[in-house]
Amino acid sequence: TMLRTLDVGPTPRALALSADGTRLFVTRFISTAEQGAVVEVDPRTWQVRQRIPLTYDAGPDTEASGRGVPNGLAALAISPAGDQLWVGARKSNTARGTQRDGQRLTFESTVRSMLATIDLATGQEILAQRYDFNDRDGPVALRFSPLGDYVFALLEGSNAIDIIDAYT
Repeated sequence: TMLRTLDVGPTPRALALSADGTRLFVTRFISTAEQGAVVEVDPRTWQVRQRIPLTYDAGPDTEASGRGVPNGLAALAISPAGDQLWVGARKSNTARGTQRDGQRLTFESTVRSMLATIDLATGQEILAQRYDFNDRDGPVALRFSPLGDYVFALLEGSNAIDIIDAYT
């Protein structure tokens, strides 16, 4: 029996619930042209608390990083300390191309996979902690180690699990 529904916007995909059950986070899988979004819901009142933007990455485009709009938000994980929310996504480089900035699109600059980190105390993304996966497909699942020092990212199209040091 369905007890309740809540419209959090189009294309919801991933969920993460805080350990104390007071905060629920939902990704917007398909982003707008300007930014990605994570929606925070209050599970007690069943109301949207806030929409947390994931802003456009201004780059630069390199072998190991790239510009782009966070899109395809498909994985969420809350750190064991409960202070950070990690988001797995892809970045679509909507600024590059011969008709946009004069540069050709390459396999390294068209779409990249990424991790974003949101500070749960402020409800803001920590841009300095953005992480680009190099030559990997998008993360579809994230899990922290028990101490919170490592993040395990399941990368669907790469048939791989990457282990990321959460502190560096």
